[in-house]
Amino acid sequence: MLYLISIVSNKEVSTISKFKSKKIFFICLVLFFIISGNVYADNTITAELNISNSYLEWQSLSDEEKQNGPMPSMYSTDMPDEIMQKEINKVDFSKIIRSHTYSLIQYPVTSNSLNSRYNLNDYYDIDVRNQEMMECCWAVAVLNSMELNIQITDGEKTNYSERHMDYATSEDFYDYTNPNAFKRSVKTGGNSPIGLAYLTNGQGAVLEEEMPFENNSEKISLSEIDIEPTTYVTDYNNLPGINKYYNNDGSAVYYNSDGILYTDEEVKVIRDNIKNHIVKYGGIVTYTAATQYDYYSASDVISSKAYYCNDVTVTFDHAVTIVGWDDNYSKDNFTGKAKPTKDGAYIVLNSYSEDAFEDGYIYISYEDVWVENTLYGITETSEIDYDYLYQQDSYGGALALNLYNNQGQIPDTIFYSNTYLKESNEIEKLNAVSVNSNEYCKFEIYVNPNGTDLNINNMIKVATTDTLTPGYHKINFDEIDLIGTEFAIVVKEIAIDEEASLMIEPQMDGTFFEYVNAEPGNSKISINGEYWQNLSDLGVLNFGGINVDTSKSDVCIKAFTNKVEEIPEEPTTPDDGSKPDEEVKPNEPTTPDDGSEPDEDVKPNEPTTPDDGNKPEEVVTISSEKYNITDAKYITKIYVDTKLSDLLKDITITKEYKIYDKDNNEITDFNTLVKTNMYLEIENEKYYLVVRADVNGDGRISLIDLSRQLAYIAELNGYKLEGAYLQACDLSLDGKVSLIDLSQFIVLFNSL
Repeated sequence: MLYLISIVSNKEVSTISKFKSKKIFFICLVLFFIISGNVYADNTITAELNISNSYLEWQSLSDEEKQNGPMPSMYSTDMPDEIMQKEINKVDFSKIIRSHTYSLIQYPVTSNSLNSRYNLNDYYDIDVRNQEMMECCWAVAVLNSMELNIQITDGEKTNYSERHMDYATSEDFYDYTNPNAFKRSVKTGGNSPIGLAYLTNGQGAVLEEEMPFENNSEKISLSEIDIEPTTYVTDYNNLPGINKYYNNDGSAVYYNSDGILYTDEEVKVIRDNIKNHIVKYGGIVTYTAATQYDYYSASDVISSKAYYCNDVTVTFDHAVTIVGWDDNYSKDNFTGKAKPTKDGAYIVLNSYSEDAFEDGYIYISYEDVWVENTLYGITETSEIDYDYLYQQDSYGGALALNLYNNQGQIPDTIFYSNTYLKESNEIEKLNAVSVNSNEYCKFEIYVNPNGTDLNINNMIKVATTDTLTPGYHKINFDEIDLIGTEFAIVVKEIAIDEEASLMIEPQMDGTFFEYVNAEPGNSKISINGEYWQNLSDLGVLNFGGINVDTSKSDVCIKAFTNKVEEIPEEPTTPDDGSKPDEEVKPNEPTTPDDGSEPDEDVKPNEPTTPDDGNKPEEVVTISSEKYNITDAKYITKIYVDTKLSDLLKDITITKEYKIYDKDNNEITDFNTLVKTNMYLEIENEKYYLVVRADVNGDGRISLIDLSRQLAYIAELNGYKLEGAYLQACDLSLDGKVSLIDLSQFIVLFNSL
């Protein structure tokens, strides 16, 4: 700052125009904020676990109690106020996006267009499973959702193997260790995130006939699960749920994950959302406290037709599938220990065979403590249509983090990235990326097809979505070639509710996710898209006695590629077996028919030399896909800390060249850092190198560079910058130097 002050003091205040005075005031103010540390750019990231109340309550249970039911979801999902209010006001908000195409569909619609009663079983052929003594209700419920979705969207009835899902995610093998095992065995249950991870990470689904159901949990050989999947899930929704407690009169009180009470209108919107998913996409996986036998409608539980529990102290222990609803189902049908205060119930497909309940189905009151708490529904599937699936998060996104900038705020936009080593040495076609979120948000996807540089200015923007629902989404785009040995993907996430959360695959001892062990450094996070921090650098995060080791965790991005199809060579021998005609060479001189020798001085078809005897002049060519090479012979878009060797990898030069520093000394050590005003000399043509924001040519970015840029913008003492030094000030690459470039300089300066 002293440098700037000395410049200002050399000019008489009376000679400074009002416009220039305003410039100087603004510049000094900006510089004050930089020096004081109250910067505009966010370059320090902290994080806090965003854990659901359901998981916190489950975590307090004893080990024995935890064995009695599935682990609840570690994160929660709410509907943003913006979406909620528009629906309540009956504004035409029928434009939540079907994730894989981002095309507008009528979803959700108001309840006025919904029947008061609806049951998928009235329209589709649904099999009722029998889990018998196996603790695989979670696998049955997840596959029910998948099979119903396929039947609704494709018109095809399918049957997939719960046994394969159960074993493929477990440790139960007598010969080898399962590299994809969660911390579980087939006799201790599972939960929806495990099943959904299996259906999105390349393990499943496998047809029932490939691994039929058996009523035992015996250890088997690992080779028995080595079955190629036929279908996988490309999209699922994590639907907003409802938390409940009860007044003394038995009436239910509804609230969101932050403890804020829902109005009756808001509850109606959430239930309409559930109903619309059932109609359009199929069954929804949810949970109940099924072992609370006093809450069934009959003392002989298996004969019960209805169930309602209002005990907030019990935990859920059973997964089921919601397949319909009946708004008029009487509260008087619930004759167990508790009775709801209002009519209405969900129609639920269970997994105890058609001999249980009402042909395998049971009614659960809308007011039940758990039935609307944690909801997952599959929205789209596909046959296996990729050759390679790149992922760090084979266990799936299970936990949300809140990121904070250096002002203690949760931003509405965050960036996260993964880098990958290619499976093959050949070009692969990247055509889709998947993301995972616990909120309504928009995404932008960027790809570096030839390395691990995460500067999005140098990456290819392949997709932009409209608002997507919480859950998992595969985003398709026009394929691009992966030409290097490594590639990188950056996801920009913009939250609708102004607070973005980052979904990660967590490493957590004492949970299903104990075996997560990601490689540090592959997953990075950012708040401004310029300064990147390793996720692993966050260390061990603690909340409510729960520890997450980020050094072994990773962000949730998958990449889908296909091999380049080989073009078959054309046969060289004719099909009839005869020899091909000899190649005709029309331009060779021929011998006259009369047998005489041709004139020696006639060579009709040889190329001729121009009359002036000069050969055509070759054009000097220099090109680059990464850097800008201007007509004025500047090479720009070079970032600080770039070595000459790295620079030259991304520049094509067709002639011999030499490199000189600003003092015209030849540089032979290519490990030297690039500095502004170095130049390439190619046959007496000079191409000057411009390092972004390196205004004084020392290869660094400091307050000296800033003061020179400020002095130039404010026109102090007629201060001038020329050549490559002036080009270094043009950070926005718009051909001029302005306050826009100054603001970009500040962001870049603070990121370093």
